Amino acid sequence: MANRTKTGDYMEANFQAHQLETGTSFGLLQQVYTNMAILASDTWMKRVWHELDIYVTCDSPALSHRCTDDSLLMDLFINLEVDQEELLWLNWCRMFLQVCTVSDIVTADGRFIRRSAWNGLRDECCRSPYQWPRTVRPARQHWDLWQTTLSQALLASNGPHHPLQQPLGPWSDPLEDWNWLLSPTTGLFHRHGATWKHF
Repeated sequence: MANRTKTGDYMEANFQAHQLETGTSFGLLQQVYTNMAILASDTWMKRVWHELDIYVTCDSPALSHRCTDDSLLMDLFINLEVDQEELLWLNWCRMFLQVCTVSDIVTADGRFIRRSAWNGLRDECCRSPYQWPRTVRPARQHWDLWQTTLSQALLASNGPHHPLQQPLGPWSDPLEDWNWLLSPTTGLFHRHGATWKHF
């Protein structure tokens, strides 16, 4: 959307909102409507997508990966070929947690799924670069599906610590995105607004 008009800005915002909402590596108009429409809110852009069945690429920023070997959760779920209804519930859980990638739900060492993400609890361990829509908490059976699907897609075993089959590599996101930092020489730090508190 190189043309900086109000309409262009609106369309750009709409594309980005749908990208966050679907949680996939492809833009809204780069996906097959019948496969992905269930994940998108009913907007003008969705209606254009449905009516015209067009393929359009945009220069909108993609959902960011935060470390080496990171993946978008929705891409993993789609690759497992879960059915449409399950995909809808998995996306609902993801939206409630306000996460996009595997790195958003793992421990800082990239080796385990965090207990909070496993149990469907929002975690303030790092700051999201996105403005998330309000999402109602999914029901218990949806969290059971979430855990089962995460197990199939990511886990090496069903042990209590939820180890990943493939640990993630080094982090690439800036320090400003973290609320907690650990230094082997100086200890643990927690962000309080614009200042850091040492423990």
